[in-house]
Amino acid sequence: MASSSSRPSDSTFASSSKTWNYDVFISFRGKDTRKTFVDHLYSALVQQGIHTYKDDETLVQGESIAPSLTKAIKESRIAIIVFSKNYADSTWCLDELAYIMKCMNKRGQIVMPIFYDVDPSEVRKQDGKYEEACAKYELKNYNKAQIWKNALADVGNLSGWVLKNIANGHESKFIKEMVDKISDRLFSLVSNVDKDLVGMATRLQDLKLHLEIGSFRVRMVGIWGVGGGGKTTLATSVYKEIHHQFEGHCFVENIREESSKSGLKKLQGQMLSAILKTQIVVHSGVEGRSMIKSRLCHKKVLIVLDDVDSLEQLESLVGSHDWFGDGSRIIITTRNEHLLKTHGVDTIHAIRLLSQGEGFQLFHRHAYRESKVIKDYKTLSRDVVSYAGGLPLALKILGSFLCDKDKNEWVSALAKLKKIPNPGIMETLKLSYDGLEPDEKELFLDIACFWRGMTQSYVMRILDACGFHPIIGENDKIEALYAENTSHLHKLVENLKKLRFLYVYPPYGDQEYGEAPTYLSNELRYLHWQDYLGNSFPDDFHPTKLVILCLTTGLQRELWNGYKYLPCLKEIDLHCMGHLVATPDFDGLPCLVKLSLSYCCSLQVIHPSLGRHRNLVKIHIKMCDSLKGFPDIIQLKKLETLKIICCSQLYKFPVIQSKMDSLVKLAWNHTGVSVLPPSIRQCCTNLLSLSLDGLSTRISNRRCLVGIGSSHLPCFLRKLNLGWCNLLDGDIPYDIGELSNLQELGLHGNPFSRLRCSLLRLTRLRLLNLTFCRSLVELPKLPSSIAILMANSCYSLKTIENFQTNCKWLCQVSLLKGNRDIGGERILRSMLQGNAMETRSIYLQLEGLEIPKGFKPSLLKGTRFRLQLPPNWYDDFSGFLMCAVLTRGYNLTVNISMRYEMDDSVHMDSQWEEGEHDEVTWVGYVSFGSLRDSTWWDSSYSAITFSLHCGGEETSESCTGLAVALVPARKSESNPMEATINHLDFLDETDSYAHKFAKRGDSKSALEISHRMW
Repeated sequence: MASSSSRPSDSTFASSSKTWNYDVFISFRGKDTRKTFVDHLYSALVQQGIHTYKDDETLVQGESIAPSLTKAIKESRIAIIVFSKNYADSTWCLDELAYIMKCMNKRGQIVMPIFYDVDPSEVRKQDGKYEEACAKYELKNYNKAQIWKNALADVGNLSGWVLKNIANGHESKFIKEMVDKISDRLFSLVSNVDKDLVGMATRLQDLKLHLEIGSFRVRMVGIWGVGGGGKTTLATSVYKEIHHQFEGHCFVENIREESSKSGLKKLQGQMLSAILKTQIVVHSGVEGRSMIKSRLCHKKVLIVLDDVDSLEQLESLVGSHDWFGDGSRIIITTRNEHLLKTHGVDTIHAIRLLSQGEGFQLFHRHAYRESKVIKDYKTLSRDVVSYAGGLPLALKILGSFLCDKDKNEWVSALAKLKKIPNPGIMETLKLSYDGLEPDEKELFLDIACFWRGMTQSYVMRILDACGFHPIIGENDKIEALYAENTSHLHKLVENLKKLRFLYVYPPYGDQEYGEAPTYLSNELRYLHWQDYLGNSFPDDFHPTKLVILCLTTGLQRELWNGYKYLPCLKEIDLHCMGHLVATPDFDGLPCLVKLSLSYCCSLQVIHPSLGRHRNLVKIHIKMCDSLKGFPDIIQLKKLETLKIICCSQLYKFPVIQSKMDSLVKLAWNHTGVSVLPPSIRQCCTNLLSLSLDGLSTRISNRRCLVGIGSSHLPCFLRKLNLGWCNLLDGDIPYDIGELSNLQELGLHGNPFSRLRCSLLRLTRLRLLNLTFCRSLVELPKLPSSIAILMANSCYSLKTIENFQTNCKWLCQVSLLKGNRDIGGERILRSMLQGNAMETRSIYLQLEGLEIPKGFKPSLLKGTRFRLQLPPNWYDDFSGFLMCAVLTRGYNLTVNISMRYEMDDSVHMDSQWEEGEHDEVTWVGYVSFGSLRDSTWWDSSYSAITFSLHCGGEETSESCTGLAVALVPARKSESNPMEATINHLDFLDETDSYAHKFAKRGDSKSALEISHRMW
C-alpha cells in the first residue's frame, strides 16, 4: 500500500495550524460515488471521531456554494480526492482539485488521492475520459484548462491509494485501512503542535537518533530517569510522531500499577489486541509470550512500555528481539537502569532534566496570570525553579498551585516547601525509593543525610570503605558521624564503640578549646580528621577494618607508635601535617594503594619499607621541604604513578633495583636531583609521561644534566617535560628525535637561543611549550603533526619567518608577552588552512594589532558585534571567526555569547580605534560542525549578536574592540596529511589535542561558550 503525500515543510504547516477547522475534506464526483463509496468512507471517518467535510452533509441551506467550499478546503488538514471515471467531467471538481493543490503547496495541506475506478496514469497523463474532458475545456477556456491539466498531472504523481490493488478491491477492507492510516496521520500531526512540551524538540531529536528509524534490524531503547522527569512525556511524543511508520503499534501505560492490579496476561492481551486490531484474549502468561512471538515476528511494530519496574514484565511483553519483525522498535521507560542493562536493550537514553531557562518557561506557563501579576514575580519564580531542580512534574504542580496566590502566599509557600515538600511531588519520587531493596534504602538514606552536595567519586570511596552498609542508629549502634563543632567531640567519640565513619571538620580556631580522644572505635572504616590534637592516636587504636585515613593540619609527630598491622587500609592522605617527622612502617599496610603526603614541612624520613611495597599504585609527595631521601625501589611492581614535587632537600634519585613495568607516569619536579639514572630506561619500559621540571635549577654547572637522550629514556614515552632545567644551546641531545612516540614536549623556562636538535622526526608531536624561553631567537622547524604551540614571554623572538604552512593540525597558538611584530596574519592564514575548520575550533593569542587592523569586517568598539547572515550561510560557510583587541591577557578564558537577534535596530557601538593600552590580539574560530548538536543552532537565523567576556566578567575595561566574520567553506578534497602520516592511530589521537570550547549555557535564544588555551 502506498503512503499518502507529505506536506512541503513542518514549519509551513505549523505556521497555519491554528486555522484547521476540519480534519478531512472529501472531493468527489457526486453521480459516481456519492451514495456508494464516498458515503461509506464518510461514515467510517465520522465513527472514528474524525471531523470530515462533505458538501451535501455540511453546507447550510441557502449558503453560497463556491466560497464555502474554498473556505472548507483551506481549513482542512487533509484533502481526500476520489478519482472516478467522470471526475473530470465536472468543472466544479476540477476547481476543487486546483485549489487543493494550491493549499498543498502554500499551506502544507496533506493530499491523499484515491483512484477508485481509474488508473493513476489516466489522471497523470489525461488519458481516456480525462483526455476527452480536457480537450473540450481547452476549446472553451484554454488558460483555465491548462491550470486543471497541471493539477491533474501533479496529483497523479503523488503516491496514493489504488482500490484494485488493495484488499483485492474489497471496498470495506479498503476503507478500514484508509481510515486507520488517516487516524494515525492526524494523531501524529496533532502531537507536533503541543505547545506545553517545553524543551521537547531537542530531547525528541536525541531520542530519534538512538532509535535509528532507518535501520532494518529490531532495536530496543530504554528511557531511564527519575520519576517526574519527563520519561513518559518523551516516549509519548516520539510515539505520536513515528507510529504511522509501522504496521502495528501500541502504547502500554502504567505497567508498574496495571501489572500489580490485573496481572501480565491482561497486558499481553491488550498489547496484541491494539497491534492486530482485533480482540485477543490471553489465558496464561506462557500462552501470551508464545502468541506475541508467533503473531508479531513478521510484523514491523512500535511498542512503548511505560513505567516498567521488573524484569518479569519485560520478559513477558518484549522477551527478545526475535519476537518482532524487521524494523521494529521497542521503547521502555523505567526508573531502574540496571533493569534495562539486564534485559539487553540496545541503548539507554538518560532523561535530561530541564535547564534553568526551560524550567522558568514551563513554570511561567502554569503560574503566570495576566489578571493577577504579583510583585517580584521573577525573583520568586527563580526561587521556585531552583527548588524544583529541573523536574518538570514539580514545576507543573508548583506552578498550578501558586497561580492564584498573592506575594505573601508565595513567600509563605516557598518557606513551607523547604521544610515540608509538596505531597504530589513526593508521592511520585517515593515510588523510586519504594522500589529499592532494604539495604539499598539504607544506603540511600545515608547519602541523603551525610553526603549531599559531595561528588559521586568521593561518596563511593566512603561507601566502599564502610562496606556499603552505613546505617544510622543510636548510642553504641551509631555507625556514621559528621561533626563540625568539636569542643566536646572527644567525649562523644569515646562512647561510640561501633563507629564506622568519622569526619571531623572544626571551625577555624576551634582546636584551642578541644582535646584529643583517649579512645577511638576499632570498627572505623573511614577516618577524616582536621586538627587532630594529639601527638599520635591512642595506643589501643587498632582499626583493622580501616580503609581510608585522611588527616589535615594535625599535631601528630607520628601516626602511631611502632609497627601496626592494618590489613584493609587502602589510602593514606596527610596534608599540612606540620609536626609529622616520620611515616609509619608500610609492611603493616599490605593493601595500601594510594599514599599522598603534601606540605608536611617537618617530614624527614620515609620508612624504607615503602620501597618494597607490593600493592602501591600511586605515590604523591609535594612540598615536603625537609625530606632528605626517598627509599630505594626494591619492589613496587604495581606502582603506576610516582610524583615528587618541590622537595628541595631531596638530592638523590632512588636506586631502582627491579622492574617497574606498571609505572606510566613519573614526575620529579623542583628537587635537588641533578642526574637521571640510566635505570629509568631499563626498569621503566612502559613509562608514558616523564616530568623533570626544574631538575637542575640548584646546580651551578648547568651542563651537568645527563640522561635525557633517547638512549636513556623509554622508547614508548609520550610526554616529556624538561622545563626550567637551565638548558643551553646544545644541551638537548640530537637523538631526542628518536623518541618516535612523543606527543608533548615541554622546554619552557630554559635559556637556549636555538634548538640544535631536529623536531621534524617527532612525527607524532602534538604540543610544544617554549614559554619563558627568553633567549630564543627563532622557532625550530615544526613537524606537521603539531597542534598546540605555546611561546609566551619569548622576548628575543623577533619574527617567525619559517612558520610552516604544512602544520595542518595546528589549532592553538599563544605568543603573548613578546614581540609585537611577530607576523600574526601569516600565522592566522596558516591555521585557517588547517583541518580544524570543518568540525573543531582554533585559538590564537599574540602581542600586537596587525590582525585587527586588517580584519574584515572592521572591529566595533566595545564587547559586542552584530553579524548579518546571508542566505544559505550554513551551507556556504564553515564557521564563525572572531577577532578581539584586549588591553591585557595571559592564557585568558574567553567567554562568548551568541544570541539570535530579530530586532534590526539593536544598537551597536562605533568603529574601534587603536588606544594607548591596546596590546593583545585574540582570535577564535568556532566551526558550524561543532555547533549543530546544540539547542541554539538554527539555520533560519538571519542575524546573530556576539558578546565577549573574559574570566567570567564583562570586559569593558579589557576588551576594546570586537568583530566576527564568516569563513567560506572549502571544497571537499583529499586530506594532505594522509600522504605524510602513516600511523593508523594518529587521527584518533588528534581529538585529545584538538581545541574544543566548553558550553556554559545552551537554549533556543542564546549559546554561551568558553575558549581557553590548553
